[in-house]
Amino acid sequence: MGCKRLNTDFFTFLEIVHSKKSASEEKKRINYYPFGLKHKGYNSTISSNGNSTAQKKGYQSKELQDELSLNWHDFGWRNYDASLGRWMNIDPLSELKYEFTPYNYVQNSPMYRIDPDGLTDYTLNKKTGAVTEVEGTKTEDGIDRIVKTNRKGEIKTYKSGKKKGQSKVAIGGIEQGILKDGQNLKTDDTVIATGGDGQPTEDGVKSFALNLSEYIGKEIKGFSYSSNGSGDVTDMVLGKYMNNDYTTSYGTTNELSNKYGADFSLNNVVQQFHTHPEGKLGATQTAPGQSGDVKNLQKDKPFIPNASFIVLYRIVNQKSPGEYNYTHEYKGKKKR
Repeated sequence: MGCKRLNTDFFTFLEIVHSKKSASEEKKRINYYPFGLKHKGYNSTISSNGNSTAQKKGYQSKELQDELSLNWHDFGWRNYDASLGRWMNIDPLSELKYEFTPYNYVQNSPMYRIDPDGLTDYTLNKKTGAVTEVEGTKTEDGIDRIVKTNRKGEIKTYKSGKKKGQSKVAIGGIEQGILKDGQNLKTDDTVIATGGDGQPTEDGVKSFALNLSEYIGKEIKGFSYSSNGSGDVTDMVLGKYMNNDYTTSYGTTNELSNKYGADFSLNNVVQQFHTHPEGKLGATQTAPGQSGDVKNLQKDKPFIPNASFIVLYRIVNQKSPGEYNYTHEYKGKKKR
C-alpha cells in the first residue's frame, strides 16, 4: 500500500491505493473539511489489506491518536483537535504573538494558511555564508529559525525519541524580517528595517546577532540608527563577518559613508554594538585601558558622535543578550 498527500486550494486529501494483491483493485480517497474533520457518508470504509499504522496518517498527513478516544492529530510540536479547530497544547512560541490565543489554528484561516511547524526554516552554509529558505516551511507566524545541515547541505534530523524525524535547530526564535532567501551574512552587510508593522524589534536583531556569533564562532558588529532623526531606532545593520575572528570584528565607521537607508547620516547612528561569543566582558570592563574595544571606541566615536557603544554577551538563563555600555570610557580630544 502506498500513501500520497494531495493539496488543493481548499482541502488536504489522503489517497490510499491498495496493493495489486487487493481483490477489488479500488482506490479510496478521504476528504477533509478545512479544519480537519472528515466528510461524512463515504469515509467510513478502511480495507484490511492496508497497513493500520499508515492508515492513521490523515489530515495534513499527521497521525491520528485514537488512544483513549482522544482523536487528536499529532503534529509533533502540538496536538490538534480537528473537531474544535484548536490545539490541546500551548504554542511554544505564543509569547511572540500575544495578540492571538495560543490555542488558535492558522489564525482561523485554513484555506489560506498552513501550519507545518509554525516556523520558517533556513539553512546557513558556514563556509560560504549563504542563507537558503527550506522549501515548504514558510508560514505566517512571524518566527524563523536556522536548521543544522551536514557537509552535503542536507538537513540533520533526530533519529530517535519524541523528536524523531524533526529538524535539528541551530538558531531558533528568529524574528521575521531578519533572514531572507538568497542573502549572504558572510560577504554582505545586512540592512534591516525595524520597529514597524511586521518588522523585527531592535532586541530581536541583537538576539539574532549574538546567536549567530556563537554559532559561527566569530564576533559580529552592528549599528542601530534613526533614519528620520527622531532618535527612535528605525534601521539596523549587521556587518559582514568575512574577516572577523573569535575576538575581533572588523569594519569601521568609515564604511558607514555608504547610504544604508532613507535619510541616513553618521549623526543619526544611535548605537554601535558588537558581540562577545565567549560570553565574557573581559578587559572591556575590568581593565579598559588594555581593551581593544575601548581603543576602537576612541577611533570610532568622532565619526558617530551621538552613538553609544555596547557589548552584547550571553548571560546564563537569560533569553535576551546582556548589554554592557562602555561609552563612558571615551576620552575625547586632549586639551593642548
